[in-house]
Formats: sequence, structure tokens, C-alpha cells
Amino acid sequence: MRESLDFFYNNELSSDMGLININLEGGLYKERLFGTRELLEEIIRGRTKPYFQEVGLKPMEFTLAFALTQQYDYDYLRRLNRWLNVDYYKEFYFIDLPQYRFFVMPISDNFLTHNGLNQGYLELTMRTNDAFAYSQEYLSEDYDLSDNPVEGTIIPINNDGDVPLEIEMWIKKVEDGEITIINLSDENREFRVVNLKDGEHLYLNHEKEDIKSNVPNLYHFEDVLTDYMKLPMGENQLKIYGKCTIQFRYRYKYLLGL
Repeated sequence: MRESLDFFYNNELSSDMGLININLEGGLYKERLFGTRELLEEIIRGRTKPYFQEVGLKPMEFTLAFALTQQYDYDYLRRLNRWLNVDYYKEFYFIDLPQYRFFVMPISDNFLTHNGLNQGYLELTMRTNDAFAYSQEYLSEDYDLSDNPVEGTIIPINNDGDVPLEIEMWIKKVEDGEITIINLSDENREFRVVNLKDGEHLYLNHEKEDIKSNVPNLYHFEDVLTDYMKLPMGENQLKIYGKCTIQFRYRYKYLLGL
């Protein structure tokens, strides 16, 4: 990815901001194959072999260098500061590989190196919000299951990523009742929400395990009777029971480093 000259960050192209990506090390490029890993182990006194618990994945940190394609003045530097000095993670990707995206923000030191003639380059240390790269965002059609038969309706969702997929869903309930989703591709694993009202709108985030209703003072945390969904890699056949309209949003996750 590092050989790409142009990148997208915080809703702007680097070329539009007067920057290009450069390699200060010279020679070959060095990039991570996948995200940072750490072993989570417990050390017991008197035992030389620690107890292995799991492999932990950590957000990545990486350094970028940008050459200024024009002579700068302080108005231009202020513009760069407003673009780069963010207080939350913003979408980032190299233009040559837009299918792999990260959410990053600057941390630690940042430097402008120049020759005294208002020419130079920037160095920034960035941190990702996750150990994975992401795909672009996908938004499904709004499936109308207002006349959903009792035997249910199958909706396919393909997970082209490298790890299980956690989706967002918008549901509008038709008639009082419940919604059940069975993943026929994952040992018939079930997701079920009960006590829903006719015309009620729901938002469900399966990554954050969160559910919200548009009905004031109505909370469904105890009405989710199963675990939230994680869709395994490959094709997932989701069988929907209950009358509703339903829409999905998701990004694939990739084991890819920076």
C-alpha cells in the first residue's frame, strides 16, 4: 500500500491538500502483513511455563510522511491542521487500494521538516481503531417482509472478510409480536427479539450489542433472548420469521496490516 502516492483521509484527497505520500527510508518498502498481536498469559509463582489464555489483537500504529507539493504559508498550515488534527478516528485509505480501509487519527509526535524556504515534508504517527482493515460500507436493500409467511423468508448475506461479520440492522415491525432470525449456514444459530409493537422502528448493532426503539421510554435489552449475531466467513442464509421490513449495513474485516 505504501507505494501509493495519493490517499483519502477525513473526507479529503491528499492531492487536493497539496500532499503526496513519500518513503523516507529509501530502498524497499516495509509493511505489516497483519495487525499487532500479543499473547495473553498468566504467570504463576514457581511455574516457569505461563498459562496461555488467548491471542490478543491490538490497534496498529504507523508513521506516514507527506511531501508538500507547494510552498507553504501559515494559512496553508492552518488548513492542514484543521484537516489532520482530529479528535476521533477518520476513514483512511490509499487511492491505489480503496477496497482496504482503516479508521485512524494522529497521535504522539508530528513534525514539519523544511529547508527554510517554505518547502518540506510532514511526518505523522497514526493509530488505528482496530486490528483489522475494513471494506467499504455496504447497505442492503430494504426488504419488505410485511406479508412474511409463517415458514419464513431467506435472505442471503455473504461475508467476504477474514473474520466473523457483525452487522447493523434496521427493522420496522408489522403487527405486534417478535422477530426471529436463524442462520441456516451457522448450525441454525438463532437471534430473537420479543415484545415488539406494530409500527415500531428498531436499530440493532450486533458489534456493540445494542438495541434502540423509536418508542419513547421503551427499552428491549431484556427482550433479546439470544446472543447477538456473528456471521461466519462465506455465504450466510438468514431465515427471517415475523412480519417486518428489514435492512442491513456492514463492512467486511480483513487481516491486513499497515
